[in-house]
Amino acid sequence: MGVSVTDGVLHSSSCWNGGKGTSGAVIQYGVPYITKLLTTLTLTAADGIPVHLDDINRDPGRARGCARDADDRAVLESVAGQKGVYTDPDEIVLFTDDYKFPVPKPGLDPTVTTEDDPGFEVVLDSTDKVTAAHAGRGGTTAAEQVKVPSGGRILQGVGAGATWLRDHATVGTKVAVGQKLRDAVYAGISGYGMYAK
Repeated sequence: MGVSVTDGVLHSSSCWNGGKGTSGAVIQYGVPYITKLLTTLTLTAADGIPVHLDDINRDPGRARGCARDADDRAVLESVAGQKGVYTDPDEIVLFTDDYKFPVPKPGLDPTVTTEDDPGFEVVLDSTDKVTAAHAGRGGTTAAEQVKVPSGGRILQGVGAGATWLRDHATVGTKVAVGQKLRDAVYAGISGYGMYAK
């Protein structure tokens, strides 16, 4: 439902809200306050080619609660059966090792077709080196379930995101994951911002 971060670790990205971010409570240096938080997520391949990273720890092609960037489109409530479902056919989503479920397979939501794309999946070790890369998401067989390795991460892409991963995140290379959380209201005062793993 928007940005979540604890101890400098991002668990999800902010809502887009026209580039204004997510309203939220922050406790910084023991002092709580309400502000707007905005995440900037990127991937940069070993060849120097960057790409936008859409979110963390959620099904590629389908966001719940709010749009995560300007490319997300709302699904009618009459179609999705609930409010606040958004789609984007071209995404890359990062899964961290605190994601305690098997990473998603295509076709989890019968009302959203953008997440049906078999896509592409990349496994990173603790140094962000690509240790595995293959077509498909969530396992190569119907029965297989894939979890994020301890200390590692998994990238899943659909549409153009899958193409970028296939072309740039090759086994043996490193992918730099950039994650920045910015206080969109008080940035000039507190300078609140961080890079997180």
